[in-house]
Amino acid sequence: MSAVKNLKFSILIISLFLFLFTVPVIADTSFEINVYGVDTSPHTVEEGEDVTISGYVGLENASSGSHTVAVKWYVDDDLEHTEDHLMEKGDTKHVDWNFDTSGLSEGTHDVKIKAFVESATDEDVDHFYVEEEDIEITVDDFDVYPETLCIDEEEIVEFSVRVRLEKGPDNTLVTAKFYVEDDGGWDYINKDTERLDEDERETLGIDAYYYGYDLDEGTLDVKVVVEAGDEKETEYSTLRVKECYPDVDYDIEVGYISLNPQYPEFGENIHAKVPIDLQSAPDLPQNVRVRVFIDGRSTYSSNIWFYHLEKKTYSFNIHTLEFDPGIHTVDVTATVDGTSDSSKRSFTIGPGQIIPGYDCLSITEILSDKPLKAGDQAVIDVKLTNCGSITEYNIKASLTAFSKTYFSDIYSITPGAVYDVQFTVQVPEDATGFTNVVARIYNSYTSDSKSKDFTIHTGTPSIQIKSEYQVEDCKINEFTFQVTNVGEVTDTFSLSVEGQASEWITGIPETITLEPDEKKIVNVYANIPCDTNEGKYQFTVKVKNSEVYSVSSNLNVKRGWAWPTLPTGFITTTGTLLWIPWLLLLILIIVLYIIYLEYVKERKKPMF
Repeated sequence: MSAVKNLKFSILIISLFLFLFTVPVIADTSFEINVYGVDTSPHTVEEGEDVTISGYVGLENASSGSHTVAVKWYVDDDLEHTEDHLMEKGDTKHVDWNFDTSGLSEGTHDVKIKAFVESATDEDVDHFYVEEEDIEITVDDFDVYPETLCIDEEEIVEFSVRVRLEKGPDNTLVTAKFYVEDDGGWDYINKDTERLDEDERETLGIDAYYYGYDLDEGTLDVKVVVEAGDEKETEYSTLRVKECYPDVDYDIEVGYISLNPQYPEFGENIHAKVPIDLQSAPDLPQNVRVRVFIDGRSTYSSNIWFYHLEKKTYSFNIHTLEFDPGIHTVDVTATVDGTSDSSKRSFTIGPGQIIPGYDCLSITEILSDKPLKAGDQAVIDVKLTNCGSITEYNIKASLTAFSKTYFSDIYSITPGAVYDVQFTVQVPEDATGFTNVVARIYNSYTSDSKSKDFTIHTGTPSIQIKSEYQVEDCKINEFTFQVTNVGEVTDTFSLSVEGQASEWITGIPETITLEPDEKKIVNVYANIPCDTNEGKYQFTVKVKNSEVYSVSSNLNVKRGWAWPTLPTGFITTTGTLLWIPWLLLLILIIVLYIIYLEYVKERKKPMF
């Protein structure tokens, strides 16, 4: 009977253990979703370009069968796109979606991918930077007509300027604001606006009604300020206000335009001359405005001062490489105080080749060997070409950058050859934003210059961190976050942590150095004191170079309780202790077998 009692007692104890250990396992049907590796490509775009937002979604724990996982994309916390995916436990999917940045402002924009399944959710973040497209404009032919006002007369003055959008987005708004000097300051007159496409040229202008007494007597400065985006160019001219003598009229005559050669071939340089004869004027000196039009397009514009009633010769060149072979017209107009005269003739460019004797040097490109960074040295490469027909000797080159001018050696370049001149430039420690670099080449016969804006770059950190970490009190908890350098230069960042939970957090390195697009996982430890109240404790990770970037998260503290520490391999990938029921069953079988042997042994004993 004792064996039977032992058997019943053992069964009772084993059943109790089975109940206590297997109920939590059977009831563990919670879902767990993981979103990680969210990335934007490219990290820096111009407004209107697409950004690919991608990441990984893993269904870590779920009941058997397929489940609908909702994946949502957010930009600056605005929901932009949603997709549904069927996934089973253990599945991982790569998800991506293209976002159109049209209409976004310049600066950093945050992105987030968030996944939902049943009651489980997770998210991961990244960001991208939108930069404005560079705008470059050229301004020329600022004209004021007439150039002279009589004090006692009314006059409509025409102000005009030609503007070309060298670089920039189509439909760029260009504004020309006109000013006249008066009483020692600038009086705003009016403005004109046009929308230009890249490489488009337009004339902007206004008409202003003046009575001579409205302005100071004398020669006044006039200026136009042309603006397009952040680009601004200023040109100056003059307007003369004086006493007029009605008994003396203006008379000016433009003579015959001579061309050498008279019958040019394509590639030749035409030397043109034209006499300008000021025959009468009420007083002297007089400023005569001379303009040259080729095929109706303004090509040259100059002011010539006449201190006597005399004849002067105006010279200019016509580069036939800028025109097609065939018949063309050249028109020279001279204007003095509203009185003008012109001379016009035609000429034919033959279908020839470049002939000996044509001088031409050109700067085709200005490049940097790497993005410019404050405190670094950079090599600026200026590409030169001989666009003429003869070898150019004694060529000098210079580069002006950061208020310092660098000079090259002396070079010779054969026709059609391309030559690289390199300048080593020291970028100041305090350099920020943009800098304008100007290159110039010249010899005794020809020259050229070109400018370019360079951005001063810094590393830009992107911090990928979860919005919340589950931790337990009375133990050291490990968690991670990721820092990515999304800038264009290698940089060193200092790391720190602040906030309510910062005193518990250790392991953050003081600095990390990252190359462009390099990522680094930072392992962090949180030592939560025993008996800490359950709840969320905020902390902020700060990453600093020339600027400070910060992201906040929370430690969600729970009371610590865990199964005893067990050998590796007995715990599944989701942490469920599925081995316990089998171990208890094995123990039960062994105990039952031992009791059975005892029972058999007891039965075999002789009865007295």
